[in-house]
Amino acid sequence: MFFRRYTSFKRATFGTFALSAIAFSAHAQNDMVLTFACNEFPPHKMEKSADGLPGFDVEVLKQAFSYSNININVEYYPWKRALENTKSGIVDGLCSCSKSQGRDTWLAYSDQMGSVGIGHFYHPNHNKSDHFSPLSPTAVVRGYAIQNDLAYQGIKVIRVNNDKVGIRMLLNDRVKAFYSYRDTGKYILSKQPFDHHIEYSEARSSPYFTCISKKRPDYPTLIDQFNTGLKQLHETGAYDAIMNKYR
Repeated sequence: MFFRRYTSFKRATFGTFALSAIAFSAHAQNDMVLTFACNEFPPHKMEKSADGLPGFDVEVLKQAFSYSNININVEYYPWKRALENTKSGIVDGLCSCSKSQGRDTWLAYSDQMGSVGIGHFYHPNHNKSDHFSPLSPTAVVRGYAIQNDLAYQGIKVIRVNNDKVGIRMLLNDRVKAFYSYRDTGKYILSKQPFDHHIEYSEARSSPYFTCISKKRPDYPTLIDQFNTGLKQLHETGAYDAIMNKYR
């Protein structure tokens, strides 16, 4: 009798252990965590925004991967450091980036995540030509590569420390235009406590992507998983819902 009870107990214990092992294994698979490097770039990526929003790139990244039960950890760095950490494999990828031949050897790109627009913010009472040559002086953020766009147009350029300063100078009519990134400028303008009549004219735009380090041997699978999730976001309307929070 004792032997039968012991055998039954042993089987039950083993069965419980086996089920626990299976459950633990499944839980472990569903708890994959990827670390992505972001650079501060409102409203795409924001570490400590006044309204608590993380940025639409961060939201899209996390929700797209959530369809594959993958969690995302975001770490903020200056842009060059973010590139270096991704190239060396310290982090798994960049929250978002544009394509570049110099990066192709160590980065894998997802489907298009969004587009970056670049153009002029200006007062509508200022007459403008196609090339904005009358809009002088024009403010542009010091350190932005886009300031080179203005060098060939004979426009007097005033360099400012950040987009908020540029928008403030435009609102105070200290410059005739502010040349910057579409979504960044519109986001800052949307936070103004008063009505304004600033218009925007786009000069050019380019696509951008989520980028994963090829240091990870499973990067093709991760790219496929993100692309599948991104497609789901578009099909369900979740992508537009995310974007609308920042407009």
